Amino acid sequence: SRDHGRRGRYDSGRGRRGGNGGCRRGKTPITTSGHLGFNPAHVEDYFPDGIPKHFILLGTASTASVFCNPEFLIDIHDVGNTLRFECRPMGTLPGIGLVWYNPNSTANILSAAHVRRSGCHLTMDTAKAPVIHLRKIDGSGTTVFNEHEAGLYLHDITQQTN
Repeated sequence: SRDHGRRGRYDSGRGRRGGNGGCRRGKTPITTSGHLGFNPAHVEDYFPDGIPKHFILLGTASTASVFCNPEFLIDIHDVGNTLRFECRPMGTLPGIGLVWYNPNSTANILSAAHVRRSGCHLTMDTAKAPVIHLRKIDGSGTTVFNEHEAGLYLHDITQQTN
């Protein structure tokens, strides 16, 4: 039977609704295999004031790219009516293409799927380093997204690009 009061929460990995996924608030989560896991609810522990606006987050679970920092974009313009997002402006991210612009977004989020569809190449070899390389379609170089201790892949725009 379903516990509708706890929709979206699962017990300790057995796939039934109602538990807390083995996580304890304020503690490092443990997965059912006993290994340390990542709990996105604790990102604020690493970034109490939010992810800095000079960072770009490469989101492998994101279906769209949304930027909050207008300094990254050129030609920000209103795209008219859209049902996709509450924000309607878009801008061009050089080397990538059109992305949504929302000054209220939590972070500058670059969707890995959007990057791939735009013709850019993503490569990752964790045997060498915990990084993801993004080679841009305009030939402007490679952007490196480093694995942060919070479990996110971030690029600090203040760091040099190859």
